[in-house]
Amino acid sequence: MKPIHDVPPPELEDEELVARSRTGDVGAFRGIAMRYYSLIYTMAYEAAGSANQSDELARDTFVAAWRRGELFRAILEAIGRLTMLGV
Repeated sequence: MKPIHDVPPPELEDEELVARSRTGDVGAFRGIAMRYYSLIYTMAYEAAGSANQSDELARDTFVAAWRRGELFRAILEAIGRLTMLGV
């Protein structure tokens, strides 16, 4: 894994951040996670109704994305699961 970098500039497109995160750039991954955290957290909160549980679910989503190396797929899977639960 490459060393942790600062969060990249906000003008970088998601695709560039995903490409960088796939090479082990933790800063790029952090940048994309920061962009989408509130979306995932909000959906988790609507499903769970608990701030602590929602935070944990959101973090788990991004951990799964990092481990798989497929950020958008993991996010879409999480959104799909929440949608199927009726959120």
